Order: sequence, then structure tokens, then C-alpha cells
Amino acid sequence: MWLAFYVHHLDPFLVRFYGDIGIRWYGTAYLAGFVAAFFLLKWLARKGYGPLREAQVADFVFFAAVFGVLVGGRLGYGLF
Repeated sequence: MWLAFYVHHLDPFLVRFYGDIGIRWYGTAYLAGFVAAFFLLKWLARKGYGPLREAQVADFVFFAAVFGVLVGGRLGYGLF
């Protein structure tokens, strides 16, 4: 019966340093996604399955992450 009274009260911070300064969960999710994309693209490049060479993967993931977060965040803010 305790689930009938559960209040969703999760902290948005993974680690809080001082006040509103800290590492948030969504930042950790972004980082995990970028790291997973890096290793997946590196593996695909090593096998020869993609158009990128192994040396180009880090640059591609960096620029895709920066511009994807900036443009996607701005579009998401404007649309929703």
C-alpha cells in the first residue's frame, strides 16, 4: 500500500558542491551519450563500416556534441 502514497522527489544533482553548483543528472547523461558515441564510432571506423577514418572520430564527436547541444537546446527551448 506504500506505493499509493509515493511522492516523486528526486534531487536533480548527482553531486552538489555549494548551493546550486554541482554536477546534474542530465549533464551526466549527455557525457555518457557522447562517450558511447565516441567508442561506437571508433569501433565502426576500425572495422571499416563508416565513412570516417579512426583519426577523424574524435573531431566529429566533438563538433557534433557542441553544435548538437547548442542548436538542439535552442530549438527545444523555442518549440517546447
